[in-house]
Amino acid sequence: MIARLSGIVIERAPGVVIVETGGVGYTVRVPATLALQLRDGDSVTLHTHFHVREDAQELFGFLDQTALLFFEQLIAVSGVGPKTALHLMALGTVLEIKSAVARGDVAFLTSVSGVGKKTAERIVVELKDAFEKEAGSVGAGWAGLEEVAQALVSLGYKTPEIQKALAELRRSPAEGGTEMQLKQALYYLQTL
Repeated sequence: MIARLSGIVIERAPGVVIVETGGVGYTVRVPATLALQLRDGDSVTLHTHFHVREDAQELFGFLDQTALLFFEQLIAVSGVGPKTALHLMALGTVLEIKSAVARGDVAFLTSVSGVGKKTAERIVVELKDAFEKEAGSVGAGWAGLEEVAQALVSLGYKTPEIQKALAELRRSPAEGGTEMQLKQALYYLQTL
């Protein structure tokens, strides 16, 4: 099993990096946010999960042990595969996503392509207790994000746009509740 990989990034694609170490290039699937963060020629150490199926053997990589452990918690949930877990991890930091699960924020989780309501509810049911203590008060200022996401869906915005708007709201939360958060999200989306 490959638990860690250190080397040079020689190529990148959406959600994938190729890391060369010892003259061998390893294809590693990574969260989209990490793939954007890395550049060709960067020296990198990735904590990896080696996933074996009948038809494939794949490496999934993360910058730290916390992200790797979170990924492994997600794929332990029935119906959540490694690629879906990577998409979920692109929603924000590990702590933000754990906070969303602890709050039972199904709309936040379903804003990811490939995660339906039943899968999101299963994630909440199976992981909520484990994450409630860790999340603590992190999600307190984001109480209206579920409503904002639902409103944006009903207005016809696509998942990537909604994810960007929610990420912007997390970076600079609006004062005044859900209505102000929605206005800020709409303003942000109009400036894209």
